[in-house]
Amino acid sequence: MYGEATGFDVESMRWIADREGFDVEFKQVSWDGIIPVLLSGNIDLVYSGMTITEERMEKVNFSHPCWTVNQTVIVVEDSP
Repeated sequence: MYGEATGFDVESMRWIADREGFDVEFKQVSWDGIIPVLLSGNIDLVYSGMTITEERMEKVNFSHPCWTVNQTVIVVEDSP
């Protein structure tokens, strides 16, 4: 449907799977359904891109973060 998954997160997950001796399969999941899909058992983990929040911690378990990304939004002064 969307082609093969690629990029840093995919390659690093493949490296971990190879090193630890397990198979990995990547699935396309809409972001607004990611926690329900995880809780249903249709996926085993979210590898990257999920910010740890108190609300999410009530539903799912998090490992220690691999890294922290600081995000900033810049707008013109008086912009709506």
